Amino acid sequence: MTVSLRRENGRLSLEIVDDGIGFNPVMLPGRRPRGLGLLGMRERLAMINGTLAIESAPGHSTRILACAPLKDDEINGAKNV
Repeated sequence: MTVSLRRENGRLSLEIVDDGIGFNPVMLPGRRPRGLGLLGMRERLAMINGTLAIESAPGHSTRILACAPLKDDEINGAKNV
């Protein structure tokens, strides 16, 4: 498993790649409701103008990329008090 966190061009990006068995991301809406999971992550990111990309297929690894814009004060290095 690889986890990368990057801050570039006014955006924060989190990438997670595993070496698991994969899944069909198209089937996510039909899964049993056990929690918020990936769909909840996508909704929360959309609320802050972010994105969630899921790349996977049965029998292959999975890559998840979450990106969110940073506020101007976060880009300039200011800290909220």
